[in-house]
Amino acid sequence: KRKMGRSPGNETSSKTVTSPPAKRQKKASPAPRKKAAPKAKAAAATTIKAKAVNAASTPTNILVIDNGGDHVKFGWHESTCARSVPNVTARLQQQWTVLVADQLAQIQNPNQLIGVTRSMERGIIVNMGNQMQVWKRILDLLGVNVALTLSPDVAKAFGWKLPTGRQQQNKKGTTAAAGTPEATIHPHSCAVILTVPPYCPRSVLDQIMMVWMEDFGFSHVGFYASPLISARSLCRSSPYETACVVDLGWSATRVLSTHQGRALVPSLRRLSLGARHLIKIWQYHCSYRQWNLMDQDFILRSCLEQTGYLSLNFKEDMALAQKWPLGLRPFDRDYILPDYQNTHEGRVRIPPSLERRLRQELDQDAGSEEDDDDDEDDEDVREEDMNEEDIEDDGDDDAVVTEEVSKRRQRGKNQKGKDAGNDDEDQDGDSEGDDDEEDEDALRKRLLQEREEEEKRKRQLELEQQVLRISVERFAILEALFRPSDVGLPTEWAGLAHTIHQSIQACPVHLRAAMYRSIHLVGGLSQLEN
Repeated sequence: KRKMGRSPGNETSSKTVTSPPAKRQKKASPAPRKKAAPKAKAAAATTIKAKAVNAASTPTNILVIDNGGDHVKFGWHESTCARSVPNVTARLQQQWTVLVADQLAQIQNPNQLIGVTRSMERGIIVNMGNQMQVWKRILDLLGVNVALTLSPDVAKAFGWKLPTGRQQQNKKGTTAAAGTPEATIHPHSCAVILTVPPYCPRSVLDQIMMVWMEDFGFSHVGFYASPLISARSLCRSSPYETACVVDLGWSATRVLSTHQGRALVPSLRRLSLGARHLIKIWQYHCSYRQWNLMDQDFILRSCLEQTGYLSLNFKEDMALAQKWPLGLRPFDRDYILPDYQNTHEGRVRIPPSLERRLRQELDQDAGSEEDDDDDEDDEDVREEDMNEEDIEDDGDDDAVVTEEVSKRRQRGKNQKGKDAGNDDEDQDGDSEGDDDEEDEDALRKRLLQEREEEEKRKRQLELEQQVLRISVERFAILEALFRPSDVGLPTEWAGLAHTIHQSIQACPVHLRAAMYRSIHLVGGLSQLEN
């Protein structure tokens, strides 16, 4: 009880009522845990161990893919030679069937293709759906049964056929698609190693990993920087264990210095010029001077592969081009364009005027080196050679004539009567010999006439053919790699030589001399001459 204060005129007192103290509640004891059975523990332990073993087990097949912008090179790690397919998809006019990778080679006229789509831009995959179709085609060519792991939604989105339940139960009844081997390799027993450009975005790597592991069902996926794959083998062959790799690719040129198979990251340099840009430059040049080839990527690509080369002395070649007219320069060539009726691929020939000039120079050189007596002997030898050639040609004609005559003789013998006398047979033989002589002369004249007509027809076809005359373009366009400002690019851009120098100068001082001695060119443009 507590007394309240009183006022002077108030004698009454108030008492406070207090509540009784609350009783403490006892905590509920937890339910007793049931002991797990020993069999369940053993089963759980075995499943965990099995998962660990499956995750750590080495795959039986390792697929290596060099994912380039123009072509994809692939092969098993045990094979010595790699295969290559275009990294392109397209379709024909008025058709919905999509042609992927090597299926484009079946089309004789590339002008019939529409919707030509590439998967990469500037060395990075920007169209994952298109790239997925190319990878699926590669797996079909290798015989990997991806249909076992593909989901129905993905197969329906790309138009891929999945085996039905009966086909899965009876695998012997399944047949492979046309042009592909039978799918006998399970994807879970395979691993893939893909080349990616340096500093590839992480989001792109995650998408690639999801495609290969979830959609294709591969157990392991690995990435490797594209210059490092070639540098790893080059460092082993070098006594200094160094390599400066220059990757002349489709979209760009990358320079990376390596030591003992490891990349020296500060030495990485990138030049935004590749084969795609050089082909575009050639398109503008040819379309401005001769033929409109702005839409003919396939033709100009084959033209660059067959005729392009790097000049070892650019100034001398340009001075020679100013001295001689077009068609008489030693590096002039004619590229005969295909008409897609008689020919489906372009071919290279020497211009007729240049061919005559080269023959005259050879004759003059041969005459100036020898004396007059030797010249007479050479003329006799040449005449003998010409006579021998004529004799060989005559021999060929005689062989054809004799075959015709023998056939006619056989026909005449079959038509003879059996009751003729010996005298009559002799007379018939003499008359037959006269007829054969006449037949030989007629056949000879007819063969010569046919040859002349064939030569005239060939000359007429050559005149009707569309010819692309190539001169300094063969080596002048490739000079853009060394001087990008010549093709309208900023003057601040360094050329290929300066880019290599900058990459090596970024390396440690004690490795620079070895780097200059081990510069290696890889990529598609490195296959050109010089």
